[in-house]
Amino acid sequence: MEHSFSKEDTYCLKNTAIILMIIHHMFLFHNRLEEGIIYQAYLKWNNIYIIHIIAGSGKLCVAIFLFLSGYGTYLQYKQFGGVWQFYFNKIKKVYIMYWISLLVFVPIRLLINHETTTFYEVVNNLCGIEFTFNGEIWFIRPFVICMVLFPILVKMIDNKYDNILIDFFIVITIDVLAKDVLLNIRGLQFFSLYAGSRYANWSREVLLYFSSFLMGSMFAKHDLLSKCKRYILEKNKYYRIFLGSICVWFSLYYQFFCGENYMYLISLGFICGIIMIFAQNSILKRIFVYCGKRSTFMWLVHSYFCYYCFQKYIYALKIDILVFLICYLSSLLASIFLEKLLNLLEKWIVKN
Repeated sequence: MEHSFSKEDTYCLKNTAIILMIIHHMFLFHNRLEEGIIYQAYLKWNNIYIIHIIAGSGKLCVAIFLFLSGYGTYLQYKQFGGVWQFYFNKIKKVYIMYWISLLVFVPIRLLINHETTTFYEVVNNLCGIEFTFNGEIWFIRPFVICMVLFPILVKMIDNKYDNILIDFFIVITIDVLAKDVLLNIRGLQFFSLYAGSRYANWSREVLLYFSSFLMGSMFAKHDLLSKCKRYILEKNKYYRIFLGSICVWFSLYYQFFCGENYMYLISLGFICGIIMIFAQNSILKRIFVYCGKRSTFMWLVHSYFCYYCFQKYIYALKIDILVFLICYLSSLLASIFLEKLLNLLEKWIVKN
């Protein structure tokens, strides 16, 4: 049994984040549903449909993904050092997967919806300047900016104090400065022209979410997830699952009411809960690991199913859990296809 935080644990968290993301996009934005499309929710908690609680707190997925990015990037930084080629390769990998998804799904979208495009729009989407073909992949921007800024951000974590409480205080202080000072400065008259630009939106994305990236790096520095896992493995299996489920549910419930400002903290309870639930090997864990390995492509394609191309088919069964499963499985199958396509292209490039 693996007693430290492993790749498999990361994949479990990624798959859980994808589940949150799909539910968030499918059941929160009712204005995105075509006329005549309805679904029925059933289970309630405190007179609120559970699917709507999960949907309303689903943006936790952003904090989880950035936390894991910060965690993994810090460990690789300590292993390989601050080599720019390392950062470039991480960004390149995401962009290649993004381009593959555009290559397959944008023609389908244009054909099904009888839409047209321009060379300017195609170039902007390929570069990640705008995401008019698939607005739900805006996360590329804060990810890339965090990776570019990582050599600076890591200095905040790799300070002379090897103390968890001091590092935790540093991250919280930086978060308060970012959200309560820098975000408010943007509203001053001096920045009025900047406030209406796309760059203002980019800076807002980074200021809101980069604390999760920093928190992940801080957890990696002190190996906190491994310590959490080793501690919980000492407990009874059913106690772990029960306590983990409580952590996950109340993280979702409080996120539902708290908004974006505290996501980087609330997500910690969710992450620890998932680690407790999947601390031991099981069939469910193996399924989550398999799906989690395909989470990047699932993120890149799921909105084509729930919004842009196949919405009326996805919502055809009208029952919330069935609607979700259809979208999830469709995204998974598309991801497996894109993964095989990418492998074929890589082999072809190597041969030629």
